[in-house]
Amino acid sequence: MSVRYLEIRPNNVPASGKISHKGGIPVITFTIGQQNAILKTDSIRLAGRLHIWSDADGTLVPSGVNSPNLMASEKLGVYGTMSQLTWRSSKSKQVCESIRHYGNFMASYLPVLGSLQDSYGSRSETALIHPSYLGFRDSIVRNTTKGNEFCCPLMSGLTLGGENLNLMENGFGGLDCEISLAPDSQMFWSVDGNIAGLENAFYEFQDVKILCEVYVPPPDELSRLMKQTEGVFEFNSISSFMTTLEASNSIINFHLGLSRVISAFTTFTPSSFINNKTQNGYLTYLPTKNDNSVADVLDVAYLKGGERFPYHFVVDTNVKDTNNVDSRVVDPQVIKYFSNALLPADKHHRTNITPVNTNRTYTADPVSYGIIPEGGATYGVGVLYDALNSDGVNFKTEAFTLQMQTGLTDGNPISAFLFVKHKTTLGYNKDGVEVIN
Repeated sequence: MSVRYLEIRPNNVPASGKISHKGGIPVITFTIGQQNAILKTDSIRLAGRLHIWSDADGTLVPSGVNSPNLMASEKLGVYGTMSQLTWRSSKSKQVCESIRHYGNFMASYLPVLGSLQDSYGSRSETALIHPSYLGFRDSIVRNTTKGNEFCCPLMSGLTLGGENLNLMENGFGGLDCEISLAPDSQMFWSVDGNIAGLENAFYEFQDVKILCEVYVPPPDELSRLMKQTEGVFEFNSISSFMTTLEASNSIINFHLGLSRVISAFTTFTPSSFINNKTQNGYLTYLPTKNDNSVADVLDVAYLKGGERFPYHFVVDTNVKDTNNVDSRVVDPQVIKYFSNALLPADKHHRTNITPVNTNRTYTADPVSYGIIPEGGATYGVGVLYDALNSDGVNFKTEAFTLQMQTGLTDGNPISAFLFVKHKTTLGYNKDGVEVIN
């Protein structure tokens, strides 16, 4: 038995070795090739250097003089550059898993499942994350060294499932990875809402690569594995949906087409903030009005096929029937359901959800939400369908519906990102790959 460490360069890297959305490369592709080995999926890392430039030529590092208001998402770090993550079979090109709105998903996943200490420690080194926006600005955005080095895990169901993947010719074969890059207008935002100094700002990757480990079986085990012509790989995946809310009676309705749904959660971002350098397009806060004030969530109900499920009641928030609740007081029931949707409470050992980043004290003005402490705003609503890790709930034929009463009375468009966690079975044989959701 032996373990090999692979270093894989992109398939589409230019001669300069520099990759950027601005430079005409919106997608980075990698291939972990077919070989007589077993891929340790949880070892996959994306590594490289991230450069941030304030001029169109890529020579000027942002500073307090040329771009004093330039910022990016401190709670996302390098993940803020990613808009979609896709895994494919190299042989059949069948999509095994694809997470759209990847940056928006990670904006909730990272703080809910990691502590403040994680942000100060390991994640600051691996993914360029920092819980303080001023610390992030000074150490990452205004870094005058040879770029920001990172080596972060590509978090997805396939890589976090805990199973290994047979890369042999008679097995699954090779695995392709596609990372769709976010536009610069989504990555960056202005701390004062002013576009001056941000017009030409862009990010750029250099020396980017995938690192992973493969297990090479001893001869007797290898001989046995090479005779296997089929296999099954199971993992929890994420499907993403997006819609727009514009009324106080806010309804999200989708035919998911998924048979083993474990949970679902929704986050909110003002539609005008997306791909807008004057605002943070990854903001995960309460719905807001045109004047940037908070539009409170008053109640939440989940339905399956038109009937309330799994809760046979409406969850009323603590501000529904009174105006006397202090803005610093969070709604514990809503936040509990939201965090449970990402990870059940019995498995939740640490988190960065706190009263200071989930309350109603702030507004949708960058001068206000930009200073939310401990990694920034982390708000959402969610529901857990399967706490026992069984087969989930069947939404193959019945619609998923989320109904909310909110204070959104002025028609300000709010983008609602719905993320559904569900079980996926990846079956493969000599004829190809089949994905069962």
